[in-house]
Amino acid sequence: MYELVSPVKPLVVLKYLSVLVMGAGAMLLVPLIVALYFEEYTTAGIYMIIGSSIILLGYLFHRLLPEGELEWKEALIIAAVIFPFAALLSAIPSLSQQGCRFWMPILRPSPG
Repeated sequence: MYELVSPVKPLVVLKYLSVLVMGAGAMLLVPLIVALYFEEYTTAGIYMIIGSSIILLGYLFHRLLPEGELEWKEALIIAAVIFPFAALLSAIPSLSQQGCRFWMPILRPSPG
């Protein structure tokens, strides 16, 4: 069994995770351009507010957290956390656009 010689530095994980969160927020700006092209201004506003707030929060975390050297164990944690986190971030605009709460699709019975 693998024994940790040094503990995982959570602030280093959060600092590098904030860079990836900024990238996920920038990916949310692509539907903003498409919505503006098709003159869907309500949808564009939702994507603009959520995408810019995600980018701003990622930037603030990146600026406020201390620098540190990234090791393999921190990189593995970042890789494991970013995929479900990016999926949740990408689902926020769709859920807010449809006007349903977060838990509503979970409780809705499936047909058949």
